[in-house]
Amino acid sequence: RVNAVLTSLVLWDNNIGEEWPPEEGAKALASALRVNAVLTDLNLGQNKIGDEDANALASALRVNAVLTVLNLSDNVIGNEGATALA
Repeated sequence: RVNAVLTSLVLWDNNIGEEWPPEEGAKALASALRVNAVLTDLNLGQNKIGDEDANALASALRVNAVLTVLNLSDNVIGNEGATALA
């Protein structure tokens, strides 16, 4: 399904990252971001998101033209993931 209404989503402290099962949470979200046309504000703080998930999110954001606010604070993103997101 494609979101046509939701403009802001807060997933703070949901452990969707690679450091905690299920390991596909952030990757599934990245797939959804590829086709998102309305979500402008996404809070993924404190989700144990690491480099692999950050790379997946960065790839999705390259084709996403509407997301303007992304909070990734309090995750475990290292230099590799931060570089991909930059």
